[in-house]
Amino acid sequence: MSVKLKELGDKLGMSAKELKDKMAELGFELKPKATTIEDDLAELMESELSGEEIDRNADTVQIYDEIFAAEREKEIVKSQRKKTAGKVDKKKTKDSEIAKPVVVPGDEVEIPDVISVKEFAEKTSGISTSS
Repeated sequence: MSVKLKELGDKLGMSAKELKDKMAELGFELKPKATTIEDDLAELMESELSGEEIDRNADTVQIYDEIFAAEREKEIVKSQRKKTAGKVDKKKTKDSEIAKPVVVPGDEVEIPDVISVKEFAEKTSGISTSS
């Protein structure tokens, strides 16, 4: 939704042009022919220009708490990664549990560096694919 500058100016006791000038003074950029502004900005301008003080303290504290919590979480994850970097889980890689290939004498297959799929299938399965 949006609020007309004229209505907001009337509410604050100034003209739309004076309101635009004041907004520019506060650092808000408006197009020269703008006649409306967003509700959020209207509320902010109303509180700034009417002399009311926004309770920024509570919002600021909450925002900083969230930022610090996120940063703390990142630090924890980073330190955990450093602790476990390069370490191997001993439970998973015990030498006795690693499956070793069983070699039966006479079952070895010699495979050259370059081989076709058909030749590989013939050597490994023992079944001839020629018809």
